[in-house]
Amino acid sequence: MKELSDLAKTIIKKTKVAEAAFVCHVTKKTIEDVLGKEGARGLVVVAFTGNRIKIVTKSAAQAQEIKLKQTEILSLANERMGYEVAQEISLTSSRSPNVF
Repeated sequence: MKELSDLAKTIIKKTKVAEAAFVCHVTKKTIEDVLGKEGARGLVVVAFTGNRIKIVTKSAAQAQEIKLKQTEILSLANERMGYEVAQEISLTSSRSPNVF
């Protein structure tokens, strides 16, 4: 019975990791659709935790552009996923590590 319980925990954990990876992928593609391929170049969607998506951008200007269009990006990503995955985007620039 313990082995079954351990197996269930492992499956749940891997499912959550897979969902987080998929949310990051959908968010990256959504940002590309909103900003264009060039506008999204160099950014990395690094994590999905709770209701926040964390993104590392290549510049402060790119982070500012994403922040301005955050509502559009989130609503489109949530629509594509079929449920509300996030309410907030947390941004960090790789050149200036301040959080926006």
